[in-house]
Amino acid sequence: MDDDADILETLSEILELEGFLVTRARNGEEALAELTRAPVDLVLLDLVMPVMNGWEFSRRLPLRPEGDRPPVLVVSADRNVAQKARETGAVGWVGKPFDLDALLARIREVIPP
Repeated sequence: MDDDADILETLSEILELEGFLVTRARNGEEALAELTRAPVDLVLLDLVMPVMNGWEFSRRLPLRPEGDRPPVLVVSADRNVAQKARETGAVGWVGKPFDLDALLARIREVIPP
């Protein structure tokens, strides 16, 4: 999820071209609503968003049917992104602006092809 509509749309289209099924959300509330409709394999999370920030979203992230939470990969321009990703319980992070190949590699670490 990302509050920047251009980043959200572009990244979603790229991920779909790579074969991923993508659900879009512009903030934490939208993402939580989407997660009640269908479970996901991974959440790409921007920490700084309107309505509900990434930390609050992480705190309220629901369990999947398997009984665990979906993994979260933080994508942020924050210079302390690694520390903040750990604080949210994320499995990893990618800094913005991100290198597309690096982002895809991190995603595939969590969701193997």
